[in-house]
Amino acid sequence: VLHRFAAALPALGFDNITHIFQAVVQLVKFTDKETGMEIDFCINNELGVRNSLLLAAYCQYDDRVLKLGRIVKDWAKRHDLVGTADGCLNSYAYMLLVIHFLQSLDPPVCPNLQELSTESVLVTDRKWGYDQWETGFFSNVDILPRSENTMTVGELLVRFFQFYTKVHDWKQHAVCMRLNSPGAPVDKTLLHPPVSEDRWYVEDPLDRK
Repeated sequence: VLHRFAAALPALGFDNITHIFQAVVQLVKFTDKETGMEIDFCINNELGVRNSLLLAAYCQYDDRVLKLGRIVKDWAKRHDLVGTADGCLNSYAYMLLVIHFLQSLDPPVCPNLQELSTESVLVTDRKWGYDQWETGFFSNVDILPRSENTMTVGELLVRFFQFYTKVHDWKQHAVCMRLNSPGAPVDKTLLHPPVSEDRWYVEDPLDRK
């Protein structure tokens, strides 16, 4: 199915088509020629759907999330800092860094939507056996109070780099938007799986295997 899907993409206005069929979750990556938007397409990945909905909710809550995320990902691509095969973070992880940072500000640009969840949404994942993950988050973001943080995207970009180079303690703390809140960094030794002091910890907010 993915082979046939990928073969049809050029005629529909997409390029930079890459097949990734050796991964646990097989996918096709491609770019929309008109907008430059990068897309990852896969099948039967319910956790991926929930992840996309979670990020979309953050972007809907405050448009600075999307704007800052795009700038940071573009910066990383221009400096060849994207791609796990090369020992770098992927573009999804850069978005997690952006949201974690925006949650950490005082006042925060966006709240912790998983912490505000009012209902349980369990998803079964069979990539590594049989796991069930809690994927609930507060999705009706239009009724939440707006952020009291008035920083511009430019100011946030400067603070983003300051945060991860001078404030965030990579040896002790994790990038964990699931548990994050202003003034309360997440101890990475308390998360699963634990990692050594010299390794960065960027937690997927839903798939924590």
